[in-house]
Amino acid sequence: ALRPLLPGRGRRAMALVLMEPWRRYYEFYECFNGGARSGLLDPGFAARHGDAPARFLRDLYTSFPGEEPDRMLAVDLATWLPDDLNVKVDMTSMATALECRAPLEDHRLVEWCARVPARRHLAGRRKALLARAVEDLLPREVLAGDKRGFAAPVEHWFRGDLEGFLRSRLRSRALAALEVVTEEGVDRVLRGLRKGLPTGRPRIQAFLLLALAIWAEGLR
Repeated sequence: ALRPLLPGRGRRAMALVLMEPWRRYYEFYECFNGGARSGLLDPGFAARHGDAPARFLRDLYTSFPGEEPDRMLAVDLATWLPDDLNVKVDMTSMATALECRAPLEDHRLVEWCARVPARRHLAGRRKALLARAVEDLLPREVLAGDKRGFAAPVEHWFRGDLEGFLRSRLRSRALAALEVVTEEGVDRVLRGLRKGLPTGRPRIQAFLLLALAIWAEGLR
C-alpha cells in the first residue's frame, strides 16, 4: 500500500525487499532492469533466450547453502570475481608486473573466509574483517574512507570524443543483423544519455550495447 506513495528510490528499495533472495541479488547486477530488458530485446530472441541469465543465476544461487550473505559471497566468488574483477584488474596489472588482488585470493585465506559467519562480515562497516586485520598498518583516514573503485570515465567519452563512434556503432547493420535488440530499445538508451544521465544505468547499458555491436562487426 505504501509503494505508490514513495519516491522512485523508495519504491525500488521496497520492491527489492519483497523479492526472493536470488531475485534480489540478480536485480542488483541486472543492467537492464525495471522492464528495460523487455523493451530492448527483439521479441523472437527474448522468447528463446530472454530468461536465460535469470535462470542461470537462480540455479547457481540456490545451489549454495547458508544465509543470504553467504550465498551472495559464494556467487560472487564463482562469477563476479573470475569473470569481471580478475579480468579487468589482475590481468591488466600483471601485464605491467604489478601485483594487485592475488594475495587476497590465496586459497587458504579464501577457504577461511568462507567459514566465517555472515554476521561477522557485516559487523558495522564494509570489509570489517579486512579493516581490522590491517588497522595497525594503514592510516586512519584510509581505513575510514569510502570504498572507491577504478571506474573508467565512460560517461565523458560517450558525451565527448566517442559520441559519434557510439551512435554509429549502435545503429550499424552488423548489430541489426544479430536480431537481438530492437532499434527502439537502442534509441531509448541513447535518449537516456542525452537527458543528462551519463552515470549509472544509461552509461552501462550503452557500453554493453557498444561491446555487442563491435563483437557483431567481427562476425561479418
